[in-house]
Amino acid sequence: MTWTSRALTLPVAVLVVALLTSCSAHADTDTRHPSGTAPVARTPMPEARFWEVIAAARGTTDDTARAARPSALRTQLERLSDHDVEAFDLRYGQELAALDRWSVWDAGYAAAGGMTDDDFEYFRSWLVGKGQSAVHQVETDPDGLVRLLGPADAAKDGFDDEELEYVADDVLAERIGSDRADAFDDHALAADGDDPTGTESAESTIDLRYPQLAAWARAHPSD
Repeated sequence: MTWTSRALTLPVAVLVVALLTSCSAHADTDTRHPSGTAPVARTPMPEARFWEVIAAARGTTDDTARAARPSALRTQLERLSDHDVEAFDLRYGQELAALDRWSVWDAGYAAAGGMTDDDFEYFRSWLVGKGQSAVHQVETDPDGLVRLLGPADAAKDGFDDEELEYVADDVLAERIGSDRADAFDDHALAADGDDPTGTESAESTIDLRYPQLAAWARAHPSD
């Protein structure tokens, strides 16, 4: 009886080990996740892919057309996975941070006829929504941004695209809960510095250094 008991116990033990091994392997390879536990994107969306999403939201290749609308960006992001939306949000925050320069501030000041701290944040969001060409232009030749301005930009608050930066967070909040989405949004926008980089200039000199944008602002008063 002793031998028989051991003979029966050994196969059972082997079976238990096999089942545990199988479950462990399944857990390692299963990419599904319950609501509220979506994986955090540790790297931003690739730059090329990010600008493809923005371009799709704009719906045009005309660089002078208006910046992407929040509703159009939402449509694009709703087609992506939770992870990709988070990666998009992280890239968005990094793009805002990269534009946090005094030269960009000055360009916005000249084009809008003035610039507050909040205005500057929303202006950078507008630049991102305007597309890669606008961002490249303001980074390399800020005054040349005038060539990309169109009728929609002349409207009141034409350079204000505040709501665009909240779209990814809103999409995530609907999927994984507001607390989780808010936590990631704080992480994504942490890349944004407190003060612009570069050298601050006297406001009285901005129109002289950005004559094309200043002339455009005078020709298109927003009030």
